[in-house]
Amino acid sequence: MLSNKQKDDIEELIRKVGDECILPHFRRISDDDVSYKDSNIDPVTAVDIEAEKLLKEGLLHILPGSLFVGEELYSTDKSIIQYLNDEDKPVWIVDPIDGTDNFIAGKLGFGIMACLVYKGEIVGSWLYEVSQQRMTLYYAPDFILENGKKLTSSYEPMKPFKGLIGKKLHRFPEVQNLKAECQEVILDSLQGPSIICYREMLLGHIDFLIFKVTYPWDHLPGIAFLKSQGAVISRWSGEDICLSDINEGLVVARNPEVMKVVLEKIVSILLESEEVAGMKSFKLTCPLTCSP
Repeated sequence: MLSNKQKDDIEELIRKVGDECILPHFRRISDDDVSYKDSNIDPVTAVDIEAEKLLKEGLLHILPGSLFVGEELYSTDKSIIQYLNDEDKPVWIVDPIDGTDNFIAGKLGFGIMACLVYKGEIVGSWLYEVSQQRMTLYYAPDFILENGKKLTSSYEPMKPFKGLIGKKLHRFPEVQNLKAECQEVILDSLQGPSIICYREMLLGHIDFLIFKVTYPWDHLPGIAFLKSQGAVISRWSGEDICLSDINEGLVVARNPEVMKVVLEKIVSILLESEEVAGMKSFKLTCPLTCSP
């Protein structure tokens, strides 16, 4: 649905916002520049807000009539999530700085995540690691480029499968016991933001990802890349993911065999944990899928 000119304009816009709005502030953020949204563990800076504003203006100009769902805008206007119910209009989903903690701390590993959804499909996705000036882009059904070069992964997973799990989940005793006893998986805690983890899986460095709480801007851009390469996506229940109900968590696995092991050996234990069940969750009210 995007012309070649629109594709070029989108990439140019994302690079421009990253290079001219975000990067000049890297390692120049003071404590006074940081505030918090819903809690003292969810930081935001003026750079996040300005970058999202520029992305919104630019993307809506490139694709007239489209809608916009951004992380920072959502924090002040929860109603915009309803845009995902409108299958007649394309919707941009954007995280202006994924990895804000790293950005504030002056560490590498942060950038812009964006995708375009239309009629229930992710038709395009963009990951721009600002500090590395690395652009990875996807167009349905399976076109992936990284800084202008085609990116493919022929990696075939072998047991024990390697995977990452959310930091909060990783600290639970059930997970620590599983790490010591299960011989079929090697499990570690997520050490970076989504923009890093999804690329690591795309390159074949890990076989699966496990999350409890998910937001569309943190996951849909990355899911688009992996699903186009044969990965399978599931709720913790084993059902196909649907954004109308994602409280059961999210599993992204290299293939059905990996998914089966993760659901049986790891997720089944998490579902039995009362402490895990009590974690903060987030509901959306609309179904959404990725194009295969």
